[in-house]
Amino acid sequence: MRGMLSGETGSIRWGYHLAATVGPFTITRGTGGYRLAATIVEADAARLRQQPLVFVMPLTWAGRAVAWHWAIRGCELVDGRLLADLGGVEVRDGAVSIRPTGDGAAVAV
Repeated sequence: MRGMLSGETGSIRWGYHLAATVGPFTITRGTGGYRLAATIVEADAARLRQQPLVFVMPLTWAGRAVAWHWAIRGCELVDGRLLADLGGVEVRDGAVSIRPTGDGAAVAV
């Protein structure tokens, strides 16, 4: 395992709709990409079946409230836990969105 993030709360979104609220979660990075494991707190089963879904991880960064948005490539529910393969991350603070380009640089979108 190359890295890990964890948090206490997050959400799964389908567009502007809340599909699920999650409790404790971890995001691991391995050779195959990023993987989310999260405890489901509340969910709308119909919205969780829609595409595209995004995992939203709120955090404070440099004293500002921001949210990291991870595209969900595929997911499954197992015993109240959500397991998902994640795409790239996009950082949003309500005014600006930043997406890493993969070569150590970032681009404003």
